[in-house]
Amino acid sequence: MSDAPHTDEQLAKAAHCAAPDDLYSLNARELISRTCRAFLDGVRATPTELLFNADLQRKLSDAGTNYAGAVQKIAIAQVSGVKNRDVAGRIKEIFALCDTVRDRLLKATADAPVDILVAATLAQQLGSLPADPQEREIRLSMMLAKTLQEDKDWAGKARLILSFLAAIPEGRDALADQVPFDKALGEIL
Repeated sequence: MSDAPHTDEQLAKAAHCAAPDDLYSLNARELISRTCRAFLDGVRATPTELLFNADLQRKLSDAGTNYAGAVQKIAIAQVSGVKNRDVAGRIKEIFALCDTVRDRLLKATADAPVDILVAATLAQQLGSLPADPQEREIRLSMMLAKTLQEDKDWAGKARLILSFLAAIPEGRDALADQVPFDKALGEIL
């Protein structure tokens, strides 16, 4: 029997984020997918695109009730059954985490504009990424998010990701470089 969360409440508890980087976890991405489904479907985007694209984050924030409703739903589920925890406090924490992720993304894009990935030149693009594994994955995820926003068709996004996976050169970073693509493909499938 699987220990994977099945209900929204179980998932919200499993995806309890205490630090901004926690928002990138698989459980958090699944929670984003579930709670922001109407918004994501409306803009034809994946959780990866939302997490790593400041324009999409701004659109969600501007959507007001979608964003506030998703945060409230998550907060209610996360404090349910927990003594000495209030929903309002958890809502503030979640908004602060999201603001930190957005601010870091805006700073990163201001420091170095994000390029669109091209399968034919992917080897060179990967060669220009930071050596630090975490920085590398974040930068590659930002590039992937920007690239995926160009295609509004789910099948097209999947084909694009598969073309990138096929273009990743063998080498010491090959497995690590596959991770952002695997995560995004999993969100589509």
